[in-house]
Amino acid sequence: MRTWTRPYADPMRWFTGAIASAGTMVCLFAGLQIVTHWERIAPIQVLPVAAFFSVWLTLAWRLHRTALVVSPAGVRVRWLWATRTVPWERVDGFRTGSDWLVADRLATLDRWRAAAPPVAPPA
Repeated sequence: MRTWTRPYADPMRWFTGAIASAGTMVCLFAGLQIVTHWERIAPIQVLPVAAFFSVWLTLAWRLHRTALVVSPAGVRVRWLWATRTVPWERVDGFRTGSDWLVADRLATLDRWRAAAPPVAPPA
């Protein structure tokens, strides 16, 4: 099993984790209210609430998981919509820049060797 670690401190992780956890708690509370009062709530009224919480929780937890992580197998960049894993032998270098949330977090892979498809995440 590979262990992926962040090579930097990320103080915003506490904030994004709090937002995602609070959203989960509110969702659970709203779901409990809907279940306990199901005889007074029409199913059509539940759809907008369920859609909102589905989008909110997906975005909040994906934002919380964004990171640049490393392991002996390579480097993994988790963005909001996608994750890319590149083995070390295909990495030529890194380029860093400023980030308005966490100064140490923004590091982009400088260049990959041509014809280097990304590696699928481990199962």
